[in-house]
Amino acid sequence: MLAEYLRHYVNEDQTNWDEWDPFATYMYNTTAHSATGFTPFDLLFGRPSVLPSALKKPPEPQYNYDDYVSKLRSRLRTVHHHPYKNLIASKSQSKEHYDKTSGELKLQIGDKVLFFDETVCQGRSRKLSAQWIGPYNITEIDKVNATITRGCKVTRVHVNCLKPFY
Repeated sequence: MLAEYLRHYVNEDQTNWDEWDPFATYMYNTTAHSATGFTPFDLLFGRPSVLPSALKKPPEPQYNYDDYVSKLRSRLRTVHHHPYKNLIASKSQSKEHYDKTSGELKLQIGDKVLFFDETVCQGRSRKLSAQWIGPYNITEIDKVNATITRGCKVTRVHVNCLKPFY
């Protein structure tokens, strides 16, 4: 997920990813996840994240160590109970969605497709490079493999590495 954030902001030669890393990490940690319904920050610390600029007055000490530990345990117990229920619901929802959207890929000879090629990023980070390249034409197809033309080169690939180009 972090790589997905960075992919949109790094420059072409991928030399400035480290400048964007703190911002991408903060966004990831403070964004609610669809599976749990909570942010990673909430689940780790038992409270929502607060930016330092959002503080209006100095913090007031309210706990001794024993009070703090017992309250933290209570919060964590409560906050982990809800994500567990949400995770179970999310799993069944994901299964329904997968069952609806999965199926036989209907590709034909002459169709234009995008190809997922892991070797495309020579010398650069694979995670930060474009994931799909193309479009390419299908010249031959059977149940699980397709032959595509990549310039002058003909390549036989599994259909899971292809998606229709619109």
